[in-house]
Amino acid sequence: MTYDSLSISEVIPAPAERIYAAWLSSDEQSAFTGDKAIIEPYVGGKHSAFDGYSFGQTVELQPGRRIVQTWRAEDFPIGSPDSRVEVTLEETVGGTMVTILHTEIPSGQGSNYRDGWLKYYLEPLKSYFVPSSVKATNGVPAAAPNAKAKARKPKAQGAKKKARAAKARRAPKAKVRAKASAKAKPRAKKKPTRKAPRKLGRAKLRAKRRK
Repeated sequence: MTYDSLSISEVIPAPAERIYAAWLSSDEQSAFTGDKAIIEPYVGGKHSAFDGYSFGQTVELQPGRRIVQTWRAEDFPIGSPDSRVEVTLEETVGGTMVTILHTEIPSGQGSNYRDGWLKYYLEPLKSYFVPSSVKATNGVPAAAPNAKAKARKPKAQGAKKKARAAKARRAPKAKVRAKASAKAKPRAKKKPTRKAPRKLGRAKLRAKRRK
């Protein structure tokens, strides 16, 4: 029987010890693959991923450096032996070079598993260790802290200036309106003067003379 094999590598922006721990953690492997994983983190322990699609046993561990496991998938042909997966971790510029060597794969399935290791393990693992505010390529922040807040300040200042100018334009009009309203008010009636009683007195005298 013939077998396929593959080797694939990717730089992950994290220390080797951190990646090693995440790979052997049920919670963290579930987190970065996006599906249920169960890992017994010791030699002889069982492992499964993607809710049981792949499974096997850990046969060798070198903390922070190497993980070796038997591995098979649900779609392996009946009667085919388990394949072998070796994960090596090497410190490099920008993080850790993670290399997956997968051997003894049933013939004709190698290319499918190459795509699977890249799509469901290495790429998600890279995203898992890169903060959303940092570019994965060079670690340079995508934007300076509070850049958006700073960008808004000039607009806010401009808005304040416009509001002040509008207020200044409205002030003269308000004064004119106040004067106009004052003129429009009816004049108060004058109180009766002392002349009215004199007029009444003269009227009485005339009435007496006529008599």
